[in-house]
Parts: sequence; structure tokens; C-alpha cells
Amino acid sequence: MTQPPHKSPKHKQPTLDEQQVLDGLVVRLLRKEERGRFHQQLRAHHYLKGIRFVGEQLNYVVEYQGQWLALLVWNAAAKHLAAREKWIGWSDGQRERRLALVANNSRFCILPKVPTYCYTSPVLSCKSNSDCGSAGGTDDPAWTFATAA
Repeated sequence: MTQPPHKSPKHKQPTLDEQQVLDGLVVRLLRKEERGRFHQQLRAHHYLKGIRFVGEQLNYVVEYQGQWLALLVWNAAAKHLAAREKWIGWSDGQRERRLALVANNSRFCILPKVPTYCYTSPVLSCKSNSDCGSAGGTDDPAWTFATAA
């Protein structure tokens, strides 16, 4: 028997309460004094657990009224990703010059007992580079953030 084609769920409009949460989301860089809590939460709640990150990274907390809702880790970009280069349209020379301006999302952990609504997209689409921080902990803004989500 043939199965009907899979249909993607339609995105519902958020309720007024959900929209209030979405409007009040804060995505911010992790503070130094929060590192222990951040890594403990990642180990406890992300399916990849507490892998040791290599290289430069940016750690973010998603909050609503001071409550942590999600954790994000961004790392230096992989040197070669054919799909990324094709999408961006970089030549080899352009990639060499610009790769330091790309950050890859390596963790997005939605914490338990948090109503998710539809905030994953707004979180991953930071409003501007100034909202998202800098690449590799330097003063250079990240040009783009890449995720497989």
C-alpha cells in the first residue's frame, strides 16, 4: 500500500501570549561568571553532551524575563564545505580571505520544561551583526552565521 506524501505542518500564528514571549526574547553573549552553569546545562540536556569545543567560539543564552530558555554555541567555520561555497558563490581566494567572518552553529539546546512556541527561527536569525556579537571573540563582526537547522 502506498503511503500519502508527507505534508509539512502548517505554521500557526502565535497566540497573544506566545507573541509576547517572542517579542521579549533576549539573545545575549554568555557572561564569564555563567560558564559553569552553561556547560553543565549543555552536558545535561544536549544529545551530544559535553564535547570539548576546539578553536574560537561564541556562547549565547536565550532568555525571557531572566529565565534561560536555550543555549547556543558558535564555532569557527569549517575550512571547506562545498554546499556553503556554492550557496555563497565564493572563489577559492574569496573563501581564504573571508572565512574568518563566518561562524558555524555547533549547538542549539532548548532547555527542558520550556514552551518552545516558534522561537527557534527568530533566535537563529539575529536581527543584525551587532545583536549577534563578534567572530572569534575579536572586535571583528561576524559576517554570517551558518547552521544546518
